[in-house]
Amino acid sequence: MRDTEPAGTERTAAQRRQERTGGTTRWTLPTGGAVRSSPTVADGSVFVGSQDGHLYAVDLASGDTQWRLDTGWRVRGSPTALDGTVYLGSFDARVSALDAATGERVWTTTVGDWVWSSPTVTDDHLVVGSLDGGIHALDRATGDRVWQFDADGEVGSSPTVADGTVYIGSNDSNLYALDAATGAEEWSLSTGDVVESSATVVGPTVYIGSRDGRVYALDADLGTRQWSFDTGGDVGSSPTVGGGAVFVGSGDTIYAIDQETGNQRWTVETDGEVESSPTVGVSTVFVGSTDGYVYAIDRETGDVRWTVGTGGGVWSSPTLVDGTVLVGSDDGSIYALTASERGSSRGSRAMLGTLGHHDHRWWDELSV
Repeated sequence: MRDTEPAGTERTAAQRRQERTGGTTRWTLPTGGAVRSSPTVADGSVFVGSQDGHLYAVDLASGDTQWRLDTGWRVRGSPTALDGTVYLGSFDARVSALDAATGERVWTTTVGDWVWSSPTVTDDHLVVGSLDGGIHALDRATGDRVWQFDADGEVGSSPTVADGTVYIGSNDSNLYALDAATGAEEWSLSTGDVVESSATVVGPTVYIGSRDGRVYALDADLGTRQWSFDTGGDVGSSPTVGGGAVFVGSGDTIYAIDQETGNQRWTVETDGEVESSPTVGVSTVFVGSTDGYVYAIDRETGDVRWTVGTGGGVWSSPTLVDGTVLVGSDDGSIYALTASERGSSRGSRAMLGTLGHHDHRWWDELSV
């Protein structure tokens, strides 16, 4: 186990401002509230929630609204789409399954409190957290409760499922590993603060951030620590892995950390907080900041290729689909940006369907 301190190439906010050139907007769609939900794309449609209380289905090519559903309260979590069904949690304490083509409800289940966790699917179940501390597994077809695990704090973290295990954080400062079939606890790791970050898994290792200012690499089967990296600031951003590096936001900075050693590769400083979770394309990392910008960063060097400004903070986590970056902003709009590279998100977060994703049929073509 190694605790690594930040070192290496750093760039100042002033340098970032000088590099804010390039990047183009394909289309925007205004909603009636901040868009902190992260986009999911399936069969040419973009699904994303807004704090105006609606889930939007938007044509990927044109930006036209296909349908919108009034959930009754704010939608902060990200939808999951699979096999013609969209799954969504909302602040009215409900989890819903919707027909992806029409937006009609297939089923709705009420849990104990607000849901801003983003649902994740297993073979037969839908798993989601809620602010009553419950981690809920629901039958994908009916919405019936299959199992429930109760943490000792609110669960705003989104579940990640890999090899039959659900990994999810809680405000009780723990990361939990639960059996996906039964909900039985396999192990838990106590960090020094709230865990709102969502885990990602690559091979035998799970990566997670904590508000204690650290990014952890843990043995996925045992929960033992392989390394931890001290950022010096809150880590609410969820990590993604690609090209041998872990990419994550903390404080006002975006970090690239060596996947194996936990050593810092590079940092990019922004003028706001980085709560957005990065996504990785062929050669570029895309991420938002509360300074209102979306950043496109060279994956290997940390050089900023372009930035695009929005009219509000960017908490939403980008999704890259066929050369288009999709992301929401606190200005109330959904943005489609030209990525300047072909392809789709191929980092571990998107591949595992955590906090927004693209079509599952693409996953087998991707690698981290």
